[in-house]
Amino acid sequence: MALVKKMSKGGIGVVGPTVFAAGWNTDFIMVMQHPGDGIHPANKSITNYFILRLKDDKLFGPFGEADFTEQRKLLGVPSNLDFTLVYKDLE
Repeated sequence: MALVKKMSKGGIGVVGPTVFAAGWNTDFIMVMQHPGDGIHPANKSITNYFILRLKDDKLFGPFGEADFTEQRKLLGVPSNLDFTLVYKDLE
């Protein structure tokens, strides 16, 4: 799983494998990722957090959990925005 920006002909990768959780609204997309190369199993002992600001397609991250929490506040990501899509088998 990855976060990909849809283009008129295909797509472009934003956050690579293995994305296992996402939350979004009209202003932001947040994802959690276990790093990997898409060929070998992801390293589930590491969780990276990313924030994509949609108004300018600017990607922030990777962050650990504490830095992610701080960046959410700095970027104005609403506190009620949560990871609503979670792939438990990838978690």
